[in-house]
Amino acid sequence: MTEAIKTLSANPPAAEVITMARYLARKRVKDELRASGLQLQHFPADIQRAAQAYLEVRKAELIAEAKAILCAEILTDAQQLKA
Repeated sequence: MTEAIKTLSANPPAAEVITMARYLARKRVKDELRASGLQLQHFPADIQRAAQAYLEVRKAELIAEAKAILCAEILTDAQQLKA
């Protein structure tokens, strides 16, 4: 089981990585809108389009960050199972 955890933590499933990258892109767009003083409820479709554009421009950065987050979560979960 330890070997499986190491393998999984080094290479989280691609679908989960993309989902996390999309989440990060959406979060950053929302943070930028809030910082501009805009109310998010007025821009749901715009947020989605902006997040997709943000993801396309910064895909490598977001994928790397998503993998790091997921690897850390997998290792944390594994440590909690051992305890």
